[in-house]
Amino acid sequence: MGGAQAAVDRGKSTIDHLSSLETHNIGEAIVTFNYEAHCNNLYDDQRRTRTERLWDFIKGAKSNPTFHGKNLHVAPAPEPSDVNWENFDVRGRRRHVRQAGAAAVLLLALGLGIALQVYSENMRQDLRVEMYDKKIKAAASGSKAPTFSDDAALQTLTIMSSTVIVLINILLTSVAKVLNDFQRFHTRTSYEASLMLKLTVVHVINSVIVPIATSRCTRREGDHGECLWYAPGGLIEEAFYLQCFNAFLPDLIAFADLDGRFKRRFLAPLARTQDMLDALMKPPEFILAEKYAAICKTVALAILYGPVLPVSYLIALVGMASTYWIDKWIALRRCQKPVRLKNESTVAVVYTMKALSVTQPVLAISAFYATAGAPHSSTSNLNLSRFRHGNHPT
Repeated sequence: MGGAQAAVDRGKSTIDHLSSLETHNIGEAIVTFNYEAHCNNLYDDQRRTRTERLWDFIKGAKSNPTFHGKNLHVAPAPEPSDVNWENFDVRGRRRHVRQAGAAAVLLLALGLGIALQVYSENMRQDLRVEMYDKKIKAAASGSKAPTFSDDAALQTLTIMSSTVIVLINILLTSVAKVLNDFQRFHTRTSYEASLMLKLTVVHVINSVIVPIATSRCTRREGDHGECLWYAPGGLIEEAFYLQCFNAFLPDLIAFADLDGRFKRRFLAPLARTQDMLDALMKPPEFILAEKYAAICKTVALAILYGPVLPVSYLIALVGMASTYWIDKWIALRRCQKPVRLKNESTVAVVYTMKALSVTQPVLAISAFYATAGAPHSSTSNLNLSRFRHGNHPT
């Protein structure tokens, strides 16, 4: 009771201090109009296109009306449920500092995830190259080839490497949510648009760029088996497992809701106050940005790996169907009703799809379909495919 009373006293002193401060104009206001015509007149005056402003300058006429010599920026007001009123005290320098800090922490978290992924990939690559050398030597000399346990160990490492990528993505999602809360956006639309951008960029880098960049080519130019991408445990096999885990594992984790079940089943009966019970029993939010980012990640994996792994498109199709039905069940039966937002996140999805359609041929030409004799040649991949099916290249 003493600790609770001290917390109440501190809160009361804070409120008294804030009440004693003078109110000041922050230069921003949400204005309502009694008539739609008045709102349209304001838009006609203030929201003029660049062409109209240039024509006014040529004519020597005044452009949009000013307020005490300062130009006004007019934009449609967000829905009342979209406004985060408690965050309007963060603006100007404080807002820029928070944005820079959030970006720095996210880059640090992404760097740690990449380091962990590179370490896991190096372990797998060393074992894979060693086993490949043994098979080549056994095929040439007739000596003992690697055993089934060696192949199983390599397969297990490949699956674990893909699982590590998915788990890193889940952890980075949690970090991005915390950083988004730290930035204290003025509207929920801005919050979700920023979260979607963070998640999409981080997931694509972690799931596509890093695996390709860390897939080493240890063969000399002209050797059979150059790059080993199609060999057992290679990049293509890792991409297959990665897409399977990405398509279904996050949905299964969300559907299981272990954290929510634990709170409702075990912690809620121990609540001492109504506020504590309400907090434990409160339905979770249905964050559309997170769902959009998950779909963008699934599509990105299919589009970017599709040129060398055609089954990627089928995995993405089945995965998106699974995501749709699980998200529908969660949204209707477990989560809160989503707030009304603007279409910034939806527009971002459209632009992401356009960017992916341009990135696919660039990545395919530069990494997957290099010219003959280059480290990633299609001839090399053909030899590896034959080797995997039992025809050893000579």
